[in-house]
Amino acid sequence: MDDFRQRLDVAGESFVATTFNQEEVSESGVEFLATLWAAKGAVVKAALDPPSDLKEIVIFPNECGRLAARIGGHCFDLSLSHYGTYVVAVAMAVES
Repeated sequence: MDDFRQRLDVAGESFVATTFNQEEVSESGVEFLATLWAAKGAVVKAALDPPSDLKEIVIFPNECGRLAARIGGHCFDLSLSHYGTYVVAVAMAVES
């Protein structure tokens, strides 16, 4: 989380605007954004054809209320956690 906080301090709003969608930043606390950043990184690693623009990865609450991700028509289940200064995320592609 410290690396993410430093990135925010240096790039600020331009980083947020180029990385996150408007719906994602409605809760704009540093811990929440760091968790979304980790989730997008996990999706990039899990995707067969990851996008070059992170805004193409949409993080949203699924029908069960858990956060999930979507790139176009491809969906991913997410497991997210943070403890102290650490944030971890795992993404798994699922049939849509």
